[in-house]
Amino acid sequence: MDEFLVCVGHAAGHSRVARWSALRGFRKTLSLICCRGVPFVWSVVLLMAPMGMSVAGEKFEWCGKNVLCRALGASDEKASGQKKAASQSAVTLGGNKKNSKGKKKAAATDSAAGLFYVYADGKVCEGIYEGAQYKGECGSGKWYSKVKVTMDGATYEGMVRSTHFEGFGTTRFDSGALYVGQFKADRYHGKGTYTWPNKSRYKGQFQKGKRHGQGRFQWADGAVYEGSWRQEEIQGNGKLTNPDEGVYVGGFKRGVFSGKGSFTWPNGNSHKGSYRQGKIQGSGTYVYRDKGKLVGKYVGNFVDGQRAGRGTFTWADGASLKGVFKAGKPWSGTRRNSVGKSVATYKAGKEHLK
Repeated sequence: MDEFLVCVGHAAGHSRVARWSALRGFRKTLSLICCRGVPFVWSVVLLMAPMGMSVAGEKFEWCGKNVLCRALGASDEKASGQKKAASQSAVTLGGNKKNSKGKKKAAATDSAAGLFYVYADGKVCEGIYEGAQYKGECGSGKWYSKVKVTMDGATYEGMVRSTHFEGFGTTRFDSGALYVGQFKADRYHGKGTYTWPNKSRYKGQFQKGKRHGQGRFQWADGAVYEGSWRQEEIQGNGKLTNPDEGVYVGGFKRGVFSGKGSFTWPNGNSHKGSYRQGKIQGSGTYVYRDKGKLVGKYVGNFVDGQRAGRGTFTWADGASLKGVFKAGKPWSGTRRNSVGKSVATYKAGKEHLK
């Protein structure tokens, strides 16, 4: 005859232990041990599992390696947030939960709120349920809970894990700043939104307390940046829009234009090409407009934002000037009319008409 122990308890130190004997149906000794030292936690910890059993009116089923599952009804599925078959779910409630009839088993109309361990297909999910809404994450290890903590200059309200802010939370600063989003090990980590007292706002990814990844920053004056961040700095590809200055799309390095990009000014002028340290640098194309109408186009080299080196300027009527530019002006080269006839030459910056 095999034997097994079942421990079903409530407050720490007040667990009830019962011994059952069975003539058959159980292949090995089973021990279910209560979580002593943890107040108001119903626990079922399986060491070696039987084929199935019934304890104090509750039916338990074997549903996987080292997992004993209480057979769940519709109300229990609501409380656990699981829609698995009864033999594939097990729930441990954190707290002394009772329904309106004083029973620990939830009624069909009950709504649970508190800490849960949910075992589903061998995976442990831990977090908070409020009604049928889950506010945790899957993993293993320690409990999550929801707290409100007042610190010097700030108030945190959200989830904690093993004494650390972790999961979803909100931090309100006395200065008026606000962070809403994910935490890990007390730092902003994951997706979140940070709002400054002047209403500037960043919404996007954080890593170890810093803006890192993809994000959107809106300044109080209306300028907006959308794109890549690295360790608090704008880095990588993105788009900067400033209503008063124009729109830049392209690469950034440490917060300034760098690499390939394009800029369009409010007056319609535009540049597409290379940037370095925030300035137009290297080869590119600059288009000039006047009230939306094309004036001309320069294709060539730039130095510090000015035409410099070899390039060609073409007017809207087809006339052109090809040669070397210096400090934005023609230095040497040939100017032709719209039909391609040479009409002037440049030497040492001076024009010589033909």
